[in-house]
Amino acid sequence: NSADAAELDAASARGAATAAETDAAAARGVADQAERDATAAEASAARAQELAREAQEAATRTENAAERETVTTGGATGIGQMFTKQKVEQLGDPVPQNDCVLDIGFDGCTVKYKLRFNVTIDFYLCADEDAGADVSAATCPVDSIVWLGSEMHENQTAYIDKYFSRLEITMIFDKMVLQTLWHMLVDDFVECAKGSVSGCLWAASNFIPGKKIAEAVDAVRALDAAMKTGIGVGDAYKVLKNVDLDPQVLAAIEREVNVIEDALTACRANSFPAGTQVRMADGSYRSVDAVRVGERVLASDPVSGALASMPVTDTFQHDTERLVDLTMADGSTLSSTAGHKFFVIDRGWTLTSDLAVGDRLRDAQGTGRAVEAVRDRSGLEPRAVYDLTVGGLHTFFVRTQGARAQDVLVHNCTNIIADEGIEGAHTLEDHVLSDAAAWDRAQLKGKATKWTDEATAARAVSEAFVQWAQAPGNAAVLAKWVSKQAQKRGSGAIFNPVVDLKGLRWELRNEGSLGKVFTKGGARDGVATGSTVVIQLKYVKNHPKKYVVYTSYPE
Repeated sequence: NSADAAELDAASARGAATAAETDAAAARGVADQAERDATAAEASAARAQELAREAQEAATRTENAAERETVTTGGATGIGQMFTKQKVEQLGDPVPQNDCVLDIGFDGCTVKYKLRFNVTIDFYLCADEDAGADVSAATCPVDSIVWLGSEMHENQTAYIDKYFSRLEITMIFDKMVLQTLWHMLVDDFVECAKGSVSGCLWAASNFIPGKKIAEAVDAVRALDAAMKTGIGVGDAYKVLKNVDLDPQVLAAIEREVNVIEDALTACRANSFPAGTQVRMADGSYRSVDAVRVGERVLASDPVSGALASMPVTDTFQHDTERLVDLTMADGSTLSSTAGHKFFVIDRGWTLTSDLAVGDRLRDAQGTGRAVEAVRDRSGLEPRAVYDLTVGGLHTFFVRTQGARAQDVLVHNCTNIIADEGIEGAHTLEDHVLSDAAAWDRAQLKGKATKWTDEATAARAVSEAFVQWAQAPGNAAVLAKWVSKQAQKRGSGAIFNPVVDLKGLRWELRNEGSLGKVFTKGGARDGVATGSTVVIQLKYVKNHPKKYVVYTSYPE
């Protein structure tokens, strides 16, 4: 009947309502759970993001520290003007040393990790005396940084504590967490390098240099002082070689020594007094001041000892206030400027200023003539001295004076602009001109610069190069440039004057004008230049010095 039907409909409606209410409750439960899950996921994501940020910050701090390499008073080395750089090699993953136990009332725990690693410490000395004792890679001029060697400490152990909150317990073995521990370890080493030893006593001993590196510090400083004055370069380098440093370190320093010695043997610093006898190719003798271009002298290959006739390609004269007097064991004598090179048996080419009692100078027969005394005289009244540039072997013989005079082998002087034409070198072609030719060139090129004359060019370029090379850091600059050019050309790279030439600029103080500059539409007699010398060097593989003066001019 209709009443029963209505009751059934009502019951059905109540059932539907109950089911709907149940579904709603379930839905609310699901929603609540979803919200809780979302909250947990959000918290986890936030922590992961925080860990990522922490790891990134640690990495950034380490990277920045590596760039700065800031140290204080030699850092943990305890030696002024010295700093270090370190490289950590990971040995496996950090290993937890304890479980994370959540005690009552604590929301987290601390886990101690054991890290195993190798660490290599590179030791550097800042050779710039103006940099001060508190120096770093950031404050030391790049070209004054001298690498002294490395020391490796293997299978080292460190312990680092890491706190985890209740929500982070599952992340104890997380790769990101483990990587952060390594960044923290490197941070400790960087702080040690800065001199903050109190925070890393466990690592401080790694920064104390071994005996040979500590000895090298004094030897490098002595060599640096010698290179600045040009006195005792060979002896200072010999002391350094006896320290038994890494061959790579010695090779780098030797390149700098060679640069200085090449500069010191330029013709402006490398000569004999008038009257010194030169052995000619025909066996006769002629005073060094009387030898002329085109005449032939007796030369020798220092390696094989073979003798040969070689032409004189240039002659030089300048004044000096310093001479070194040699007395030989046979009683004969010889005087030279400090920058000339003699061939010493078992030592090779040696500057006059570096000769020592007992050194044996090679004679024309290939035997040795012992040096008995060396007397260095400076502060003399200016006097004329002379020298030669010899083609081919670049050597010749000079004769000692006395009853038992002998010929001894010497190196010719280096005329820094005598390589005109080699690999396009053009100082004389473009910058030793008449006023009229320079003016004509300026009308075509817009500007032309000329030396007063060839003698001024030779003198000014040589003196400027010597002074530049002896300035702090410049020998290293040139040595590195030569090495880089050798690698580049060895790989087949084509010469590009824009990037491959080595330019240098040096003012010769107490000098007047060195030449003139002409401009398009300017005065026909030009304008006087100052006393600054501009030099561009070009790498030449087969040249004795490995470079030539590509061009030079006054400013």
